[in-house]
Amino acid sequence: FTEGVFSIPYPSVACGLTRTGLNQLLVESRMGDRAFLATGSFGFHGPWIQLRSSLYDQCEAAFDCLHSSQTDIYKDYRQNSLKATFCLQPPGDSLSRKGIIDSIVLGCIPVLFQPLQESLWPWHMPLSNLTVMIATPHRQSQVMQELRQIKAEKIKELQANLLKFATRATYGSHFAGNIENTYEDAFDAALINVWRAVKTDSTKQWKA
Repeated sequence: FTEGVFSIPYPSVACGLTRTGLNQLLVESRMGDRAFLATGSFGFHGPWIQLRSSLYDQCEAAFDCLHSSQTDIYKDYRQNSLKATFCLQPPGDSLSRKGIIDSIVLGCIPVLFQPLQESLWPWHMPLSNLTVMIATPHRQSQVMQELRQIKAEKIKELQANLLKFATRATYGSHFAGNIENTYEDAFDAALINVWRAVKTDSTKQWKA
């Protein structure tokens, strides 16, 4: 959030896929049966450990929430994200999380808990149009109830936006053999915006 400094997305679970491979993953993420309301995959560390503990307890108490096993969190994460409509993304050591990017690619609507999280990766996607924000302590104490109240029309809108920006949330294979099997990915978006920033000389950072 420093003038002239911009963040770029973490590598996602789809990193390195060709257009064909990414399309297959996107079809899988859109055609699956999302039988659960929400899922969470996080440990207990960082400045927001109290929030994480609360979310874990709420998820454990809910019949329609999945939390990845702490002993095998990465094995469970992908499948749980494909089974749930919402993915809980509390901050940990920092505001940004790789899980936000993964959930976008997997079609699971990210649920954010700090307003500044919506400002992440502005070159790549408008996160406020792809996510649900639950920022106040009162609402954070009843997250499952908040998510159950979101209308189906809003959920469909958010899911459509996830699909629209999925390619910008991952780094594709640039050795795909032919140009037709590539796509504009996170790397391309970063280079395009670097070029625009230099061209317009819009920040003190570039002028220096």
